[in-house]
Amino acid sequence: MLVLIVNHHRRISSIGVGHNNSQHNSEIHNSSLSISNDQNKFAILNFDDGWKSHYQIVKPILDEYDFKSTFYIVCNYVEAEENEDGGKVDNKRMNWNEISKLKNDGMDIGSHTMNHEDLKGLSDSETEYEIGESK
Repeated sequence: MLVLIVNHHRRISSIGVGHNNSQHNSEIHNSSLSISNDQNKFAILNFDDGWKSHYQIVKPILDEYDFKSTFYIVCNYVEAEENEDGGKVDNKRMNWNEISKLKNDGMDIGSHTMNHEDLKGLSDSETEYEIGESK
């Protein structure tokens, strides 16, 4: 049995018309999502942080191949005007309607904390908030 695990943890920066018009789109379309009739091969696809490009670019490709995935959402990044991540400010995050659409279309939605904090440096109560409230 072969199990492939793909975890995409960054924003896809260029959005073209159709899903083969950018380097990232081709990368996702041609490499990560190879099709096989072998019933002993599985792929686990995860996408972190709630980037809008995951909704705009990745979801149509998943739909095309009838693949399902898990999208891990940072709650306080949703619908924010600006979000800080790794020192970069970005406002291209999914909104709750897009997240609901993912769920309604059979995608799994997972908790990725409230604020994307490094849990190792937090107190017990802060850790409880980050994990417990994000569900």
